[in-house]
Amino acid sequence: MQAVEDAEKILAVEGVDGCWIGPADLAYSLAVDVSTASGRQKHEDAIMRVLEACHKTGKIPGIAGGIHGERWLEKGFLYVTCAADSAAVRETGKATLEFLKQYR
Repeated sequence: MQAVEDAEKILAVEGVDGCWIGPADLAYSLAVDVSTASGRQKHEDAIMRVLEACHKTGKIPGIAGGIHGERWLEKGFLYVTCAADSAAVRETGKATLEFLKQYR
């Protein structure tokens, strides 16, 4: 939450080119329940506050978009990841093991 409050100051630092929001981590730090309307609204408000700070400072806004990647692109995020890192590592590992089976 502190980073959201200080987003414009953080993004104004020379050498900082942008930011990337982890929505699950943000929800946790906000202590909101995103399964409720009020929790979702507080969460969305925080995300949009960071996006606005990026626009004000001319920095690149990024977010872990998951299956909602298109939604975040439409809102103005420029760097949207659409796969969880754990899923990417798992799937890459599976593909590598399948490939290596030919060398048994």
